[in-house]
Amino acid sequence: MDQFTRSDVESAVAAGVLDERQAAALLAHGQARQGYRDRMAADDEPFEFFRGFGEIFIAVGLVMLFAALHALVPSALAPTVGLIGIVALAVYFTRKRRMSLPSILLATAFAIEMGYVLIAGLEAFGAAPWDSFWDYGEHGFVAAGLAAAGFCAMAAYYAVFRLPFALAPTAVFGLTALTALAASLFPPTLSGLQFPEALFDLASSPAPAIAMLTFGLLAFAVAMRFDFKDPYRLSRYAACAFWLHVVAAPALVNTICLTFYNLGGGLGYAAAAAAFVLIACLALLIDRRSFLLAGVVYAALVLGAAFEATGGADSIVFGGTVGLLGAGITLLGAKWTAARAGLLAALPNFPGKDRLPPAVS
Repeated sequence: MDQFTRSDVESAVAAGVLDERQAAALLAHGQARQGYRDRMAADDEPFEFFRGFGEIFIAVGLVMLFAALHALVPSALAPTVGLIGIVALAVYFTRKRRMSLPSILLATAFAIEMGYVLIAGLEAFGAAPWDSFWDYGEHGFVAAGLAAAGFCAMAAYYAVFRLPFALAPTAVFGLTALTALAASLFPPTLSGLQFPEALFDLASSPAPAIAMLTFGLLAFAVAMRFDFKDPYRLSRYAACAFWLHVVAAPALVNTICLTFYNLGGGLGYAAAAAAFVLIACLALLIDRRSFLLAGVVYAALVLGAAFEATGGADSIVFGGTVGLLGAGITLLGAKWTAARAGLLAALPNFPGKDRLPPAVS
């Protein structure tokens, strides 16, 4: 045998012959020699959801299995039985078979079952499950503690199975704990707050919004740490970063853009538009589209306000907003690589620039 494939390297990692850092370095070196990055599709951002129809087939079976579990097992026992079953199945499908879609589904099911356990914990303290966080009362501390327990459970799941997707629900539990704690320690002075202002508006609900912004920055920092380890995006590090960016982007973008947008008037809309432009540049710089998608709704709101100011009919406002935004997203998607190469070339050298995905001309 004189050739090794990517599958061989992944198998070596699973067998303990190589660690992930060595595997990433080996793949990057070999594929860089072959001009791998230069031959990738211009708009490529590696992402794998499933590897074949066999995984879809198994995923359907798993969904039916857990639906039957909750139908047949008493509700008080179903989460515990489900958690035990998920771990047993993950040992086979995640650790042994390394199957993508079933592993993602099992991690999602684990997070949902943990959610059931946390809701049961809230009810045990006499709290209504969905009111305990939003009323910012004494039960907010209980919700924060239980969410922290969920965070620890999901972190342990990730540590055992090394599944990148597991970082997403882990982060969500951490976000819930952080915002519940902040809202309980510093109740809002304004009554009647509703979503999204209750979580994202720094002016009307500062404590939860600051917690949201803090979480977004932390998740972004961890994601970039993973990205810096694998600029060619060949290993598990890139997948870990992908899922953390997916969670960090809404937290950061919603807090910044909604706060500016709610200022109202020309200044608020201009600030929201400027924030979206900077977010788009950040998305290009780190080669992650999740930040751009998270800000699309605010770009639409600003464009809609601009069209409405012209006195056009509702159909014109809607059509102009959606059409212009759609054209912009399509154009940027088609010219993503060229736009990114131009941005990187225009920026001076800065710490970490050489550890970003290389530009493709």
